Amino acid sequence: MSMLHVSPWEGFVYYTQSIMELWQQKAVVSSCIAGFVSVFGGDAFLLWALLSIMIADFAFGFTDAARRKHIRCRLLARGALKFVYYFSYLALVGVVNVSLSRSVGVELLLLNLFASYLIITDVISVLAHMQRLGIPVPVLLRRIVLKSRAKIERDVDEAIDRNKGRGHDE
Repeated sequence: MSMLHVSPWEGFVYYTQSIMELWQQKAVVSSCIAGFVSVFGGDAFLLWALLSIMIADFAFGFTDAARRKHIRCRLLARGALKFVYYFSYLALVGVVNVSLSRSVGVELLLLNLFASYLIITDVISVLAHMQRLGIPVPVLLRRIVLKSRAKIERDVDEAIDRNKGRGHDE
């Protein structure tokens, strides 16, 4: 395993891109989930579900890398940084949610919506890991995973190349 420095910028770009991938479809599904959960007062449920799916994604990713004998400290660190980035995003959305809710006098569901959105994002990642590990994944979900994964990787590579071109090498 190499001990290369993990650029926080690289991790931020990667996870921001993964959040934006297929955003229209994820927004529709997460709106339904957030609305359903909000009716039953499930804010804590969503956050626990998000934490669980993030841990599952990390575990499946590590298992996939170990099976391929491709464990790298850089990728492991980037996977660990996802927890920091996601919870930072959640904190920001939570602050905006409280501010807007107080401003308009109505409780908004932005935090539930965003937590649901992150859950959908990580479910796609878990499905990709499952597919690589040989665990059966339904055909429709497999197509979504393949399409989103290719686009994310292409966009991240382009962003990193642009960053290096500007003299921001590590």
